[in-house]
Amino acid sequence: MNKNNPLKPLKQAELLETLKNLGIVDNPNWTGLLLFIRNLIYYFSSLKEEQKANLQKKLLAFFAEKDFSLGKFFTALLVLENGLLENCREKLIQTQRRLEEEKKINSQIVAEIEDILNSLKNNFIPQNQQLKTFQDKTIATIEKNPNPRDLITFIKKEVTTIIENNQKEALKWEKKAKMLEEKARYDHLLDNLFNRSVFDRYIKETAPALIKSGRKLSLLMIDIDHFKSINDKWGHLIGDDVLRAAAKIIKSHADVSSGLACRYGGEEIAVILEDLNEKEAYLRAEALRLDINRYQFVPRQEDGKTTSPIHFSVSIGVAEVAPSDLPEDLIGKADKALYAAKSGGRNQVKCYSEIACDLKK
Repeated sequence: MNKNNPLKPLKQAELLETLKNLGIVDNPNWTGLLLFIRNLIYYFSSLKEEQKANLQKKLLAFFAEKDFSLGKFFTALLVLENGLLENCREKLIQTQRRLEEEKKINSQIVAEIEDILNSLKNNFIPQNQQLKTFQDKTIATIEKNPNPRDLITFIKKEVTTIIENNQKEALKWEKKAKMLEEKARYDHLLDNLFNRSVFDRYIKETAPALIKSGRKLSLLMIDIDHFKSINDKWGHLIGDDVLRAAAKIIKSHADVSSGLACRYGGEEIAVILEDLNEKEAYLRAEALRLDINRYQFVPRQEDGKTTSPIHFSVSIGVAEVAPSDLPEDLIGKADKALYAAKSGGRNQVKCYSEIACDLKK
């Protein structure tokens, strides 16, 4: 099995030859299992490449034993079922946590919107009062002083005051609107990174024009190594703190290159780099990896005491868009490079150009 990818689907001739060699041509149970783990799993979008490869490895071990009894079949089926359930369980936990976090931030935004609406309602009262005062003063001035020149001077002064007051209010509302807009753009957990919607919007709206113009565009896909182990050992609160620490370092490196750093999903972070080719992006990625490698995260317990530092690393996939690529192709390339970095031992940077030849085999 190629260490960088799950096995590709069996073609018809290859399938028949494999079934003959294993002696299971007339065994529908084992034939179905082989087709499932070799052909169907390959196309699963719900599983990462690494998860597909690991599941294939476990199940193909049963075929290597060449014990095709019914008992072995049910054992293999149990391994398959547990593997799929475990992967689904991880996704469900991540989804649940993300929904809880989004619910929290959405509640905050709703509360702020309600506050703004209430302020707007209350703001109409002084504005109406101001207009009523202007009306009364104007009538009184006309009655006391019928001179048109004096009347015009008075009206100019009063109108200027009203406009200035409204301008101050407008600036205040503009500031509040910008604050709400910024809150909606940033990630609810990693508030120094943009959220996934900003990334998707860039890929959909900005990237096509940039590619068409012939400018360079690269992408870093970054994943914290063994993040699940950190969560299992230290708990999700410490895990979130580790993620925040990594995000802060990633953001500082992205800013140096005028990059767009976004939380892509879970512990995965994407950095879009304009006007940099793959080699240049690789150098940035390697500098980032080394910086994170040197970082020592010291967790704090509930009693305020510190424990021994947690050392963590990242794997990074780097890819550059080709002139004939769609923007979505860049994501696929960077994701494959990331998988190669993880399956190759982690704590390293891999470029798509390095693995492209292997993928075509």
